Amino acid sequence: MPRTDAKKSNHKHKYCYEMNSNPRGTVLILSNENFKNMERRVGTKQDEVNLTKLFQKLQYTVICKRNLEAESMLEAIKEFAEMAHTDSIILFLLSHGDGAGSVFGIDDMPVNVMEVSTYLAYHQNLLLKPKWVAVSACRGGKLNMGVPVDGLPALEDKCAPISKFWNLMMSRIMPGTFTSLNADVIISFSTTDGFTSYRDEEAGTWYIKSMCKVFNKHSKTMHLLDILTETGRNVVTKYENVQGNVVLKQAPEILSRLTKQWHFSRSM
Repeated sequence: MPRTDAKKSNHKHKYCYEMNSNPRGTVLILSNENFKNMERRVGTKQDEVNLTKLFQKLQYTVICKRNLEAESMLEAIKEFAEMAHTDSIILFLLSHGDGAGSVFGIDDMPVNVMEVSTYLAYHQNLLLKPKWVAVSACRGGKLNMGVPVDGLPALEDKCAPISKFWNLMMSRIMPGTFTSLNADVIISFSTTDGFTSYRDEEAGTWYIKSMCKVFNKHSKTMHLLDILTETGRNVVTKYENVQGNVVLKQAPEILSRLTKQWHFSRSM
């Protein structure tokens, strides 16, 4: 290898996650539409179609499971972690959610998002690999009203996440090598903590529709954090729900503990 190519390769290894496996990664989509007592999530099937088409094009294996109860969602995530031997994994949680940090199974029981991300971060199979948990769900019932930049509403205290499923999720954690626990994980939310998330019955959710558009346009040149930032900009600036004189908005949120750039093109 020429000296310049060797330097370039070392630079990539230091600052970018390796994306050499075939398939490049594995995606699990958990999509809940029909619930015991909650409103039907019409439009989630379009999100499934958009995500499946996108990530298959990006050379990911895509697994989609629909209408699972909470415990079955956790079992599906555990199986997903056990079988994931690719260079990256992505988990999409498409469901109803609440202000306590959970999404719901179709039995109306909660699954805590942070505990799911912790389980994936601790799992032996996934150490040092990038892991992305993407949540398209409400995070409370507050309405994000469009306001002038000099008139922002006050924020309320966050609720502490509580889940009865913690022991189930942690039951099969394997001891890991020495790395920072919780590293190499990114969690993205369709909306801000405490607020609603919007969904079109025909086009799907604002968040997933916008994300797929940004990926299709920029996946060869941008890394994941930039893609999610651009997704957030698109949702904030291009989508709104007008109800009389009130304009309702939505602002996605990102929690990143990635230690390198996550590119989706091997040429990067």
